[in-house]
Amino acid sequence: MAQTVLSAEALALVLISGVGGQLLELSTVADNPRLALAQSLVASGSQTGVASLSFASSADGSVTFNTPDQLPPGNFFDIYLFAPGPGGGGGAANRTTNIVTPGGGSGGGGAFKRWQMSRQQLIALLPIVVVLPAAGVGGAGATSNGAVAAGTSGTAPAAASAFRVTIGGVLRDLYTVYAGGFGFRGGNAGGTDTGGGGGGGWHFQGANGAGGGGNGGGPLGGTSGASARDSTFGGGFGTGGTANGTGGNSVWGGGGGAPGGSSGAVPGFNGGSSTFGAAGGAGGGSVTFGGAAASNGGQGGGFEGGPLGGGAPGAGSTTADAGDGVDGIPCTPVPFVPGGVLDLMHGGGGGGGGGGCGRAGAVTANGGDGGDGGIGGGGGGGGGGGHSTGGTANGGRGGDGGQALFAMIGVG
Repeated sequence: MAQTVLSAEALALVLISGVGGQLLELSTVADNPRLALAQSLVASGSQTGVASLSFASSADGSVTFNTPDQLPPGNFFDIYLFAPGPGGGGGAANRTTNIVTPGGGSGGGGAFKRWQMSRQQLIALLPIVVVLPAAGVGGAGATSNGAVAAGTSGTAPAAASAFRVTIGGVLRDLYTVYAGGFGFRGGNAGGTDTGGGGGGGWHFQGANGAGGGGNGGGPLGGTSGASARDSTFGGGFGTGGTANGTGGNSVWGGGGGAPGGSSGAVPGFNGGSSTFGAAGGAGGGSVTFGGAAASNGGQGGGFEGGPLGGGAPGAGSTTADAGDGVDGIPCTPVPFVPGGVLDLMHGGGGGGGGGGCGRAGAVTANGGDGGDGGIGGGGGGGGGGGHSTGGTANGGRGGDGGQALFAMIGVG
């Protein structure tokens, strides 16, 4: 199909029916004389000269369109659907056990889909139900005044985001996108007892984090180890255990989660990135026994295969409370404020990992909390480990996953 670019500052890619299936990129720029021409070419629908921008998120739970008048204004729609994100794992806590106190693993990012439909197509498929599940929550950090105690793993969303339409009188899933798996807790068996969840894919949810990390959800989800591969429509792999490292990447699926640092000298590992999907969170920092070394958390995964959009790491500390990981950047704030940031071509950034905290003496050691995943399915960061030689030790809490998101841009 031919593509005609009418202006910069694009509002949407819209399929214009009845004019040879052209893909026209429409703009709201006032000095674009061809916008009116494009509107005059509309061959179906009943609205002209309008534009609309509609959002819903996990806070809404679901959106239902029963009748044509409930659809937003516009004849043609660019539609965006983001899966919710999972929570990161809480950090371990330790006072007396001679092992590394690990930070929690992070959640994998959620997948993303974008498509176009005309108003007439939407009317033919009514009633339509958009399902937007709640995001996962971060696990609690452990508390100990003695032997090492494991943190709590995060939780994963209970369902996929779905665009359901009525065909033959039956409500069916036309499009679905899945969440990543949760971040595994910082455990009680040393620096490799932590792992990140796999990223979500178009067909399946990413596997939950464990000591070896979780594989990405299908189709052809990412895998780690000897057969390591990234993914295109599936989720990136999560890393963990002795196979630690940065989470795997994806194009449309979510980036993989990552484990906490393997020692007080090794930062939490960075979250995997995604070009269009949401990114994985980063692992929390860890602490060497005796509290002499405490590592930073990792960098949350971002967009386009890099850190852009990912939450920054929390700083490890041996003299004060550790720093918290920074929240991942949302693809767009919810509720949307006219004139605000609008970037719907990628999911949320991954949360940064909380720093590890090691303290000598009868003082409390508080690991940093993991950052939350950005709205649009970002994975929550892992909490940092906490170790005190003579006081209470507290692991940091894992970050929450980013909310699911649904958006429609209508033009007419």
